[in-house]
Amino acid sequence: MEFIKRENRLILSYTPNLRGESWIYKNLQSAGEVRIAKRFLFKSEDLISAKSEEPDLEFEPVEFILAELRGEYYQVKKRILNLENSLYLHKDLRFSRKIFLAERDISIFGRIDKLSSDDIYVGGSHHAAIPTEGFEELLSHFPTSTEVTRYAQARISSILSEYLNPKKDYLQKFHRVRNLRGDRHVDLLLPDVAEFEQHKFEATYCKLKDMLNAEETPSENRWQEEIVDILQLLYPKYVRVFREPPIRDPFSKTIRRVDFLLVDASGTIDLIEIKKPSDSAIVTPGTYRDNHVPLRELSGSIMQLEKYIFFLNRWGSDGERTLTQRYAAELPTGMKIKITNPSGIVIAGRSHNLSNTQLLDFEVIRRKYKNLVDIITYDDLLNRLERIIDHWRHIRNTNC
Repeated sequence: MEFIKRENRLILSYTPNLRGESWIYKNLQSAGEVRIAKRFLFKSEDLISAKSEEPDLEFEPVEFILAELRGEYYQVKKRILNLENSLYLHKDLRFSRKIFLAERDISIFGRIDKLSSDDIYVGGSHHAAIPTEGFEELLSHFPTSTEVTRYAQARISSILSEYLNPKKDYLQKFHRVRNLRGDRHVDLLLPDVAEFEQHKFEATYCKLKDMLNAEETPSENRWQEEIVDILQLLYPKYVRVFREPPIRDPFSKTIRRVDFLLVDASGTIDLIEIKKPSDSAIVTPGTYRDNHVPLRELSGSIMQLEKYIFFLNRWGSDGERTLTQRYAAELPTGMKIKITNPSGIVIAGRSHNLSNTQLLDFEVIRRKYKNLVDIITYDDLLNRLERIIDHWRHIRNTNC
Protein backbone atom coordinates (compact mmCIF):
# COMPACT_ATOMS: atom_id res chain seq x y z
CA MET A 1 0.00 0.00 0.00
CA GLU A 2 1.44 3.38 -1.07
CA PHE A 3 0.18 6.95 -0.79
CA ILE A 4 0.95 9.34 -3.66
CA LYS A 5 0.43 13.10 -3.90
CA ARG A 6 -0.67 13.92 -7.44
CA GLU A 7 -2.52 16.90 -8.93
CA ASN A 8 -4.06 18.16 -5.66
CA ARG A 9 -5.11 14.64 -4.76
CA LEU A 10 -3.94 12.04 -2.34
CA ILE A 11 -3.90 8.71 -4.11
CA LEU A 12 -3.99 5.28 -2.46
CA SER A 13 -2.05 2.85 -4.64
CA TYR A 14 -2.76 -0.77 -3.71
CA THR A 15 -0.74 -3.65 -5.13
CA PRO A 16 -2.69 -6.89 -4.72
CA ASN A 17 -0.94 -10.14 -3.91
CA LEU A 18 -1.84 -13.78 -4.50
CA ARG A 19 -5.21 -13.18 -6.15
CA GLY A 20 -4.07 -10.39 -8.44
CA GLU A 21 -6.12 -7.30 -9.31
CA SER A 22 -9.10 -8.94 -10.97
CA TRP A 23 -11.15 -9.39 -7.77
CA ILE A 24 -11.01 -5.63 -7.12
CA TYR A 25 -12.40 -4.72 -10.53
CA LYS A 26 -14.94 -7.55 -10.30
CA ASN A 27 -16.30 -6.25 -6.96
CA LEU A 28 -16.49 -2.72 -8.32
CA GLN A 29 -18.39 -3.91 -11.35
CA SER A 30 -20.85 -6.14 -9.48
CA ALA A 31 -21.35 -4.26 -6.19
CA GLY A 32 -20.10 -0.81 -7.09
CA GLU A 33 -17.67 -0.82 -4.16
CA VAL A 34 -14.67 -2.66 -2.76
CA ARG A 35 -12.97 -2.77 0.63
CA ILE A 36 -9.19 -2.49 0.71
CA ALA A 37 -7.16 -3.60 3.75
CA LYS A 38 -10.47 -4.11 5.59
CA ARG A 39 -10.81 -0.38 6.41
CA PHE A 40 -10.86 1.60 3.14
CA LEU A 41 -14.22 1.48 1.36
CA PHE A 42 -13.93 2.70 -2.23
CA LYS A 43 -16.63 3.10 -4.86
CA SER A 44 -16.31 3.02 -8.64
CA GLU A 45 -16.16 6.82 -8.72
CA ASP A 46 -12.94 6.75 -6.66
CA LEU A 47 -11.09 4.46 -9.11
CA ILE A 48 -8.56 6.18 -11.39
CA SER A 49 -6.61 3.20 -12.74
CA ALA A 50 -7.75 0.76 -15.44
CA LYS A 51 -7.61 -3.00 -15.50
CA SER A 52 -4.84 -4.38 -17.65
CA GLU A 53 -5.74 -6.93 -20.25
CA GLU A 54 -2.25 -8.38 -20.23
CA PRO A 55 -1.98 -11.56 -18.09
CA ASP A 56 1.54 -10.64 -17.06
CA LEU A 57 0.29 -7.38 -15.60
CA GLU A 58 -2.41 -8.76 -13.30
CA PHE A 59 -0.46 -7.63 -10.25
CA GLU A 60 -0.25 -3.97 -11.31
CA PRO A 61 -1.18 -1.34 -8.67
CA VAL A 62 -4.81 -0.27 -8.42
CA GLU A 63 -5.24 3.44 -7.64
CA PHE A 64 -8.06 5.23 -5.80
CA ILE A 65 -8.66 8.87 -4.86
CA LEU A 66 -8.43 9.00 -1.08
CA ALA A 67 -8.54 12.77 -0.52
CA GLU A 68 -8.74 16.12 -2.28
CA LEU A 69 -6.50 19.09 -1.39
CA ARG A 70 -8.41 21.97 0.24
CA GLY A 71 -6.00 24.79 1.07
CA GLU A 72 -3.21 23.29 3.14
CA TYR A 73 -5.16 20.12 4.03
CA TYR A 74 -6.18 16.96 2.22
CA GLN A 75 -9.85 16.31 3.01
CA VAL A 76 -10.53 12.58 3.27
CA LYS A 77 -13.97 11.42 2.28
CA LYS A 78 -15.83 10.35 5.42
CA ARG A 79 -17.40 7.43 3.67
CA ILE A 80 -14.04 5.84 2.81
CA LEU A 81 -13.01 5.45 6.47
CA ASN A 82 -16.57 5.25 7.86
CA LEU A 83 -16.20 8.47 9.87
CA GLU A 84 -18.85 10.72 11.34
CA ASN A 85 -16.58 13.79 11.35
CA SER A 86 -14.56 15.23 8.49
CA LEU A 87 -10.87 14.38 8.42
CA TYR A 88 -8.23 16.90 7.32
CA LEU A 89 -4.58 15.85 6.94
CA HIS A 90 -1.90 18.46 6.40
CA LYS A 91 -0.22 18.30 3.00
CA ASP A 92 3.29 18.04 4.53
CA LEU A 93 2.58 14.84 6.48
CA ARG A 94 4.61 11.76 5.52
CA PHE A 95 1.80 9.48 4.38
CA SER A 96 2.11 5.76 4.98
CA ARG A 97 -0.02 2.83 6.07
CA LYS A 98 0.82 3.37 9.76
CA ILE A 99 -0.94 6.78 9.71
CA PHE A 100 -4.23 5.05 8.99
CA LEU A 101 -3.93 1.52 10.35
CA ALA A 102 -2.51 0.12 13.58
CA GLU A 103 -1.72 -3.55 14.12
CA ARG A 104 -4.54 -5.99 13.26
CA ASP A 105 -5.86 -3.35 10.85
CA ILE A 106 -7.30 -1.20 13.63
CA SER A 107 -8.51 2.08 12.13
CA ILE A 108 -6.65 4.88 13.90
CA PHE A 109 -8.94 7.65 12.71
CA GLY A 110 -11.93 5.44 13.39
CA ARG A 111 -10.92 5.32 17.06
CA ILE A 112 -10.23 9.06 17.19
CA ASP A 113 -13.54 9.78 15.46
CA LYS A 114 -15.49 7.91 18.15
CA LEU A 115 -13.88 10.09 20.84
CA SER A 116 -14.49 13.43 19.11
CA SER A 117 -17.58 15.46 18.26
CA ASP A 118 -15.62 17.84 16.00
CA ASP A 119 -13.82 17.60 12.68
CA ILE A 120 -10.33 16.12 12.95
CA TYR A 121 -7.27 18.10 11.84
CA VAL A 122 -3.75 16.68 11.92
CA GLY A 123 -0.76 19.01 11.54
CA GLY A 124 -0.77 22.49 10.08
CA SER A 125 -1.93 25.80 11.52
CA HIS A 126 -5.60 25.10 12.23
CA HIS A 127 -6.45 26.16 15.81
CA ALA A 128 -7.86 22.72 16.67
CA ALA A 129 -5.22 20.65 14.88
CA ILE A 130 -3.40 17.78 16.55
CA PRO A 131 0.29 18.77 16.25
CA THR A 132 2.38 16.50 14.06
CA GLU A 133 4.63 15.58 17.00
CA GLY A 134 1.62 14.74 19.15
CA PHE A 135 0.10 12.60 16.43
CA GLU A 136 3.36 10.68 15.98
CA GLU A 137 3.47 10.08 19.73
CA LEU A 138 -0.11 8.82 19.58
CA LEU A 139 0.85 6.36 16.85
CA SER A 140 3.78 5.06 18.88
CA HIS A 141 1.47 4.23 21.80
CA PHE A 142 -1.25 2.40 19.90
CA PRO A 143 -1.54 -1.18 21.25
CA THR A 144 0.65 -3.73 19.52
CA SER A 145 -0.61 -7.12 18.39
CA THR A 146 1.16 -8.82 21.31
CA GLU A 147 -0.31 -6.33 23.77
CA VAL A 148 -3.85 -6.89 22.49
CA THR A 149 -3.38 -10.67 22.71
CA ARG A 150 -1.97 -10.49 26.23
CA TYR A 151 -4.79 -8.20 27.34
CA ALA A 152 -7.46 -10.56 26.02
CA GLN A 153 -5.75 -13.54 27.69
CA ALA A 154 -5.42 -11.61 30.95
CA ARG A 155 -9.13 -10.73 30.98
CA ILE A 156 -10.17 -14.33 30.32
CA SER A 157 -7.63 -15.68 32.81
CA SER A 158 -8.85 -13.37 35.57
CA ILE A 159 -12.39 -14.76 35.19
CA LEU A 160 -11.39 -18.41 34.87
CA SER A 161 -9.00 -18.18 37.83
CA GLU A 162 -12.05 -18.20 40.09
CA TYR A 163 -12.81 -21.73 38.92
CA LEU A 164 -9.66 -23.17 37.30
CA ASN A 165 -5.89 -22.98 37.65
CA PRO A 166 -4.63 -21.21 34.52
CA LYS A 167 -1.46 -22.64 32.97
CA LYS A 168 0.18 -19.23 32.81
CA ASP A 169 -0.17 -15.90 34.57
CA TYR A 170 -1.43 -13.93 31.58
CA LEU A 171 -2.11 -10.78 33.61
CA GLN A 172 1.55 -10.64 34.56
CA LYS A 173 2.56 -11.22 30.92
CA PHE A 174 0.27 -8.40 29.80
CA HIS A 175 1.79 -5.93 32.27
CA ARG A 176 5.29 -7.03 31.28
CA VAL A 177 4.57 -6.33 27.60
CA ARG A 178 2.88 -3.01 28.45
CA ASN A 179 5.75 -1.86 30.65
CA LEU A 180 8.30 -2.60 27.93
CA ARG A 181 6.63 -0.03 25.70
CA GLY A 182 6.79 2.70 28.34
CA ASP A 183 4.37 5.56 28.82
CA ARG A 184 3.87 8.80 26.99
CA HIS A 185 5.58 11.88 28.39
CA VAL A 186 3.73 13.41 31.34
CA ASP A 187 4.22 16.78 32.97
CA LEU A 188 5.32 16.25 36.57
CA LEU A 189 4.44 18.66 39.37
CA LEU A 190 7.51 18.02 41.52
CA PRO A 191 10.01 20.00 39.39
CA ASP A 192 7.65 22.98 39.28
CA VAL A 193 7.28 23.24 43.08
CA ALA A 194 10.81 22.09 44.02
CA GLU A 195 12.31 25.56 44.39
CA PHE A 196 9.45 26.80 46.57
CA GLU A 197 9.51 23.66 48.74
CA GLN A 198 13.28 23.87 49.20
CA HIS A 199 13.10 27.50 50.36
CA LYS A 200 10.14 26.72 52.62
CA PHE A 201 11.93 23.95 54.48
CA GLU A 202 15.22 25.87 54.59
CA ALA A 203 13.37 28.69 56.34
CA THR A 204 11.77 26.18 58.71
CA TYR A 205 15.15 24.61 59.47
CA CYS A 206 16.73 28.00 60.22
CA LYS A 207 13.83 28.95 62.49
CA LEU A 208 14.07 25.72 64.52
CA LYS A 209 17.87 26.07 64.70
CA ASP A 210 17.55 29.62 66.02
CA MET A 211 14.92 28.55 68.56
CA LEU A 212 17.19 25.83 69.93
CA ASN A 213 20.25 28.11 70.05
CA ALA A 214 18.49 31.10 71.61
CA GLU A 215 19.82 32.15 75.01
CA GLU A 216 16.34 32.95 76.25
CA THR A 217 13.53 30.56 75.41
CA PRO A 218 9.92 31.76 75.19
CA SER A 219 7.12 30.63 77.49
CA GLU A 220 6.02 27.01 77.26
CA ASN A 221 2.75 27.93 75.51
CA ARG A 222 4.51 30.00 72.86
CA TRP A 223 7.17 27.32 72.38
CA GLN A 224 4.50 24.68 71.84
CA GLU A 225 2.62 26.86 69.34
CA GLU A 226 5.78 27.40 67.27
CA ILE A 227 6.76 23.72 67.34
CA VAL A 228 3.29 22.51 66.37
CA ASP A 229 3.41 25.02 63.48
CA ILE A 230 6.61 23.33 62.24
CA LEU A 231 5.11 19.87 62.73
CA GLN A 232 2.23 20.69 60.39
CA LEU A 233 4.80 21.24 57.64
CA LEU A 234 6.45 17.90 58.41
CA TYR A 235 3.08 16.11 58.75
CA PRO A 236 0.81 17.71 56.11
CA LYS A 237 -1.80 15.00 56.61
CA TYR A 238 -3.04 16.91 59.66
CA VAL A 239 -5.50 19.59 58.57
CA ARG A 240 -6.54 20.88 62.01
CA VAL A 241 -4.79 21.27 65.38
CA PHE A 242 -6.63 22.01 68.64
CA ARG A 243 -4.92 23.02 71.88
CA GLU A 244 -5.73 21.21 75.13
CA PRO A 245 -8.79 19.25 73.99
CA PRO A 246 -10.93 17.74 76.76
CA ILE A 247 -10.54 13.99 77.29
CA ARG A 248 -12.97 12.26 79.62
CA ASP A 249 -11.44 10.04 82.31
CA PRO A 250 -14.11 7.35 82.84
CA PHE A 251 -12.59 6.22 86.13
CA SER A 252 -12.20 9.48 88.05
CA LYS A 253 -15.10 11.13 86.17
CA THR A 254 -12.86 14.11 85.42
CA ILE A 255 -11.63 15.85 82.28
CA ARG A 256 -7.99 15.43 81.29
CA ARG A 257 -6.17 17.65 78.82
CA VAL A 258 -3.37 16.86 76.38
CA ASP A 259 -1.22 19.53 74.72
CA PHE A 260 -2.70 19.19 71.23
CA LEU A 261 -5.27 17.18 69.29
CA LEU A 262 -4.29 16.50 65.66
CA VAL A 263 -7.03 15.90 63.08
CA ASP A 264 -6.14 14.36 59.69
CA ALA A 265 -7.97 14.80 56.38
CA SER A 266 -10.40 11.95 57.14
CA GLY A 267 -11.25 13.26 60.62
CA THR A 268 -9.16 10.65 62.49
CA ILE A 269 -7.35 12.05 65.53
CA ASP A 270 -3.94 11.66 67.17
CA LEU A 271 -2.43 13.28 70.26
CA ILE A 272 0.80 15.17 70.82
CA GLU A 273 2.78 16.26 73.88
CA ILE A 274 5.49 18.91 73.40
CA LYS A 275 8.21 19.45 76.01
CA LYS A 276 10.73 22.29 75.95
CA PRO A 277 14.27 20.99 75.38
CA SER A 278 16.62 20.98 78.32
CA ASP A 279 20.35 20.48 78.73
CA SER A 280 19.79 17.15 80.42
CA ALA A 281 19.69 14.07 78.24
CA ILE A 282 16.52 12.12 77.56
CA VAL A 283 18.06 8.96 78.98
CA THR A 284 20.10 8.57 82.12
CA PRO A 285 23.86 9.22 81.85
CA GLY A 286 24.48 6.28 84.16
CA THR A 287 23.21 2.75 83.68
CA TYR A 288 20.87 0.46 85.52
CA ARG A 289 21.98 -3.13 84.94
CA ASP A 290 24.05 -1.92 81.98
CA ASN A 291 21.10 -0.06 80.42
CA HIS A 292 20.42 3.65 80.00
CA VAL A 293 16.78 4.15 80.96
CA PRO A 294 14.49 7.09 80.04
CA LEU A 295 14.50 10.09 82.33
CA ARG A 296 11.37 10.84 84.32
CA GLU A 297 10.12 13.61 82.02
CA LEU A 298 10.24 11.31 79.00
CA SER A 299 8.78 8.25 80.71
CA GLY A 300 6.09 10.43 82.30
CA SER A 301 5.09 11.91 78.94
CA ILE A 302 4.88 8.45 77.38
CA MET A 303 2.75 7.14 80.25
CA GLN A 304 0.51 10.21 80.08
CA LEU A 305 -0.13 9.74 76.36
CA GLU A 306 -0.80 6.02 76.79
CA LYS A 307 -3.48 6.80 79.38
CA TYR A 308 -5.09 9.50 77.23
CA ILE A 309 -5.22 7.14 74.25
CA PHE A 310 -6.79 4.49 76.50
CA PHE A 311 -9.38 7.02 77.72
CA LEU A 312 -10.22 8.06 74.15
CA ASN A 313 -10.77 4.47 73.05
CA ARG A 314 -13.07 3.91 76.05
CA TRP A 315 -14.93 7.14 75.25
CA GLY A 316 -15.78 5.79 71.77
CA SER A 317 -18.74 7.13 69.82
CA ASP A 318 -19.81 9.44 72.66
CA GLY A 319 -16.40 11.04 72.51
CA GLU A 320 -16.61 11.42 68.75
CA ARG A 321 -19.92 13.28 69.06
CA THR A 322 -18.63 15.47 71.91
CA LEU A 323 -15.43 16.48 70.14
CA THR A 324 -17.20 17.01 66.80
CA GLN A 325 -19.75 19.31 68.43
CA ARG A 326 -17.06 21.20 70.34
CA TYR A 327 -14.97 21.95 67.24
CA ALA A 328 -17.74 21.99 64.61
CA ALA A 329 -17.18 25.66 63.75
CA GLU A 330 -13.48 25.06 63.06
CA LEU A 331 -13.71 21.75 61.18
CA PRO A 332 -14.14 21.55 57.39
CA THR A 333 -17.78 21.36 56.33
CA GLY A 334 -19.22 17.89 56.90
CA MET A 335 -16.17 16.53 58.73
CA LYS A 336 -16.72 14.41 61.83
CA ILE A 337 -14.03 13.51 64.33
CA LYS A 338 -13.23 9.79 64.49
CA ILE A 339 -11.60 7.93 67.36
CA THR A 340 -9.93 4.98 65.62
CA ASN A 341 -6.98 3.65 67.60
CA PRO A 342 -5.30 7.05 68.07
CA SER A 343 -1.53 7.25 68.22
CA GLY A 344 0.62 9.72 70.08
CA ILE A 345 3.67 11.89 69.44
CA VAL A 346 6.10 13.07 72.09
CA ILE A 347 8.50 15.90 71.18
CA ALA A 348 11.16 16.11 73.88
CA GLY A 349 14.87 16.51 74.56
CA ARG A 350 18.04 16.59 72.50
CA SER A 351 19.95 13.61 71.17
CA HIS A 352 23.05 15.31 69.74
CA ASN A 353 24.88 14.98 73.05
CA LEU A 354 24.19 11.27 73.61
CA SER A 355 26.95 8.69 73.57
CA ASN A 356 26.75 5.72 71.22
CA THR A 357 25.50 3.43 73.99
CA GLN A 358 22.89 6.00 75.03
CA LEU A 359 21.73 6.33 71.42
CA LEU A 360 21.43 2.56 71.12
CA ASP A 361 19.35 2.26 74.31
CA PHE A 362 17.24 5.26 73.31
CA GLU A 363 16.48 3.57 69.97
CA VAL A 364 15.41 0.43 71.85
CA ILE A 365 13.06 2.56 73.95
CA ARG A 366 11.59 4.20 70.86
CA ARG A 367 10.95 0.90 69.14
CA LYS A 368 9.31 -0.48 72.26
CA TYR A 369 6.60 2.20 72.06
CA LYS A 370 6.50 2.78 68.28
CA ASN A 371 3.17 0.98 67.83
CA LEU A 372 1.49 3.55 70.08
CA VAL A 373 3.75 6.57 70.63
CA ASP A 374 6.32 8.14 68.31
CA ILE A 375 9.17 9.63 70.37
CA ILE A 376 10.92 12.46 68.52
CA THR A 377 13.82 14.61 69.72
CA TYR A 378 14.51 18.11 68.49
CA ASP A 379 17.62 16.82 66.74
CA ASP A 380 15.38 14.31 64.94
CA LEU A 381 13.34 17.25 63.65
CA LEU A 382 16.49 18.99 62.41
CA ASN A 383 17.66 15.82 60.68
CA ARG A 384 14.29 15.31 59.00
CA LEU A 385 14.29 18.88 57.75
CA GLU A 386 17.82 18.43 56.36
CA ARG A 387 16.76 15.29 54.48
CA ILE A 388 13.68 17.02 53.06
CA ILE A 389 15.77 20.00 51.91
CA ASP A 390 18.23 17.63 50.26
CA HIS A 391 15.31 15.85 48.56
CA TRP A 392 13.98 19.05 46.98
CA ARG A 393 17.48 20.24 46.07
CA HIS A 394 18.08 16.93 44.28
CA ILE A 395 14.84 17.30 42.29
CA ARG A 396 15.81 20.84 41.25
CA ASN A 397 19.29 19.76 40.15
CA THR A 398 17.97 16.72 38.29
CA ASN A 399 15.49 18.76 36.27
CA CYS A 400 17.70 21.73 35.44
